[in-house]
Amino acid sequence: MSHLHLRLALELGVEDPATEQAAYLCSVQVDFAKHGRCIKVDAMDNLKKKLKNPKPKFLADEDVDDADVYSPDHIIQKLYDAADKKIKGLFEDCMKVEHTNSILHAYEFNQHIISLRVTN
Repeated sequence: MSHLHLRLALELGVEDPATEQAAYLCSVQVDFAKHGRCIKVDAMDNLKKKLKNPKPKFLADEDVDDADVYSPDHIIQKLYDAADKKIKGLFEDCMKVEHTNSILHAYEFNQHIISLRVTN
């Protein structure tokens, strides 16, 4: 529900009645344990019909085809792209360091064992 609200806010603006309705439904959904009221599926379906664009890239799953997502020119997308690039770079750097360290540790010579070798 919160993703639907975010998508509506991106496409229609935060003051659009559909976006405000989605915010209200998010509030009802979050407080379900307090009051026992739940949202109806048709309420969500009606709001989904107002969306014209596919999912923004920052809300899409990793395995989604690029044709099913779009990259909005919005600050949220720019932050996502910057963070995604930084995280991928950090991951690659960690993998290089881990690989280098594992090879060094795996083939480190133990001087004590070398000194124990048997000579003929």
